Amino acid sequence: MEPAAELSPTVRVARAAAIGLLVAMPAALANVALAGQDPKPVGALNLTFLVMAIGFFLAGLVAGSSFATAAAKRGATAALVAFVLVQLVGISGRLDRGDPIRPVGIVIFGLFAACVGAMGGQFGAARRARKEMRAEGTP
Repeated sequence: MEPAAELSPTVRVARAAAIGLLVAMPAALANVALAGQDPKPVGALNLTFLVMAIGFFLAGLVAGSSFATAAAKRGATAALVAFVLVQLVGISGRLDRGDPIRPVGIVIFGLFAACVGAMGGQFGAARRARKEMRAEGTP
């Protein structure tokens, strides 16, 4: 496999989004399945939301650790790419149940995903900087 620095920025962001989707997509599918139950298992639905947020953070973390600059922006981008795919599953589930689509909720959740991804990007950049300092021999 090629080192991350040799890949194009678009590929690195897409790869980070795909890694985040490994966590977020199963949670989105579980959320769709749980939301169709009556009564709704609120605790389980909240847990799926948390797992999706962890997936967005992971997407940002991977993106931030593969870029030397603009880690927060690239982390937010990777999280938003993952969010779009997760949201497509959520919209499909709502349409299947006959529930209305709430654009304001989608935008708010997208902003949340971008913020969590940016935070992950910052953590990834810090991780990369520590790794580079250790490689140079600086404690």
